[in-house]
Amino acid sequence: MTNIIPNLTAALPLLALVILVGVAIDLIGSKLLARIARKHGWKIAEASITSLKGLPSLLAFALAVALFAQRLGLEERTLATVIGVVKAATIVIVTAKIARLAGSLIRLFTKREDTVISSSTIFVNLGRVTVWLLGSLIVLATLDISITPLLTALGVAGLAVGLALQPTLENLFSGVQVLMSRQVEIGDFVRLETGEEGWIQDVTWRNTTIRTVSNDLVIAPNAAIGRSLVVNFTSDDEEHGLVVPLGVSYDSDLAHVERVVHEVATWVQREVEDAVTGHNPSVRFTAFSDIRIDLIAVLRINHYENRFKVRHEFLKRIHTRFAEEGIDIPYLRQTPLSDTGIAENGSRLQ
Repeated sequence: MTNIIPNLTAALPLLALVILVGVAIDLIGSKLLARIARKHGWKIAEASITSLKGLPSLLAFALAVALFAQRLGLEERTLATVIGVVKAATIVIVTAKIARLAGSLIRLFTKREDTVISSSTIFVNLGRVTVWLLGSLIVLATLDISITPLLTALGVAGLAVGLALQPTLENLFSGVQVLMSRQVEIGDFVRLETGEEGWIQDVTWRNTTIRTVSNDLVIAPNAAIGRSLVVNFTSDDEEHGLVVPLGVSYDSDLAHVERVVHEVATWVQREVEDAVTGHNPSVRFTAFSDIRIDLIAVLRINHYENRFKVRHEFLKRIHTRFAEEGIDIPYLRQTPLSDTGIAENGSRLQ
């Protein structure tokens, strides 16, 4: 014990050097390598450098702690315990960084267009959990803790845990199944069986989040998405037909009406930004209703979510042209009654 102070005094420069080298590698090496990776467009290298940033400093600090413990002149058993704890802490640090790296690489891989899986939080989390499980087993082995009884206990408790977490596991596997099938992907515009529609933002352990056109957030369980009918409006060919119903009076010249509606629809297809340029719209009469003759105009739009703007411009133009051409748009008129059953205009309703 009398040699502790001299030993520490002699070791301090070495400890400081170890820590400084680690910090230097972190501050200088990481920035330099990251700059080179960005310059050459090495996405994987850039993600790896970013994820592992700080690891050299932490490893240098762990090494310094181990060297410091050896210079204290501790008993062999105590020193072994301290070294074991340092090793375990080092493994935890490395595991955390590798888990972060795994998440970054999975996110980078799933964003590629030729990948077989979709970009989603659920795959990132699965990758991180896998790394942490392996790291935990290594830590237990480092501390000389037998994992066989632990695995046996987990096997016995697996059935009970599975029953207790049945809804969570159902949502987990439903989310994985939906994404692996690639029938629904992040960013797709979908409509649920319950009527909600919007863009899929993410798929987590339990839920699928959908951002609606009104900027509301719909949170649906993955199991419900897997079981219900989902309409996906995003595909390789994202053009969609837009059917706009109209009505004219029985006194109208139908040939004239058809020509006017077709002219307006053609103008919309040519001039409105979200309409498919060059598409020849169609006009079809559909039925005789109580007060009007029903017809539809069939246009074509670039994306389903842009239907509101195209319909808006079409209806404005139709209303103006109908007024110019003298085409009547029939509508129900409501006449308020007085207490005696006499209309306000003086006539009695029969």
